[in-house]
Amino acid sequence: ANMEELRGGEFTYVLPVGSTHLSITGYAGNSTTIVPNFALNSYDVHGGELRWETEWVTLRGGLATAVNVTTGVKDRYTFEGVGALVDHDNIIAQAEYVWRKSAGYPEIADSTGYYILGGYRFGKIAPYVSYASTTKSQPAVSYAISQDQDTTALGVRWDAFKAADIKFQYERIDPKGTTGISFLNAQPGFGN
Repeated sequence: ANMEELRGGEFTYVLPVGSTHLSITGYAGNSTTIVPNFALNSYDVHGGELRWETEWVTLRGGLATAVNVTTGVKDRYTFEGVGALVDHDNIIAQAEYVWRKSAGYPEIADSTGYYILGGYRFGKIAPYVSYASTTKSQPAVSYAISQDQDTTALGVRWDAFKAADIKFQYERIDPKGTTGISFLNAQPGFGN
């Protein structure tokens, strides 16, 4: 499992817009992400999110940049994304499109991804189906951060307690002949 920590500051400003509201969030600092076999240390992390929420629709967009230093290699990454959530009566729908770009090493880090999810609530039970895809935007190399992968999932969420949900999910992962993003091939000298 990945663990991430941001040491810095964050602000959020909420602006009422009729019966809806618009929130603007910004942050800056340094971060550490711990993944299997190594830690990613980033500095000059800054970004923000714009979120518009109505009674049953949420739209959001975000941008973040960071300078990352791993095994002595310095690079600036940019992460961008847009997403939508619909939660109306018993219908649940979500979609998100994200992309990651590297200033110095696009063959290792550049990729795009998206997911769509749809479900329907029956009281405290909500069956759903989702599809996600990640694609390298540069020719794949074996040591890239992520490779091509498609994931199809069927699941059910049970709102078992006020403060806890229980989820059962079956996934079919197709790494398209690569290591994908779910499977890690440790590279010699890369944090081992």
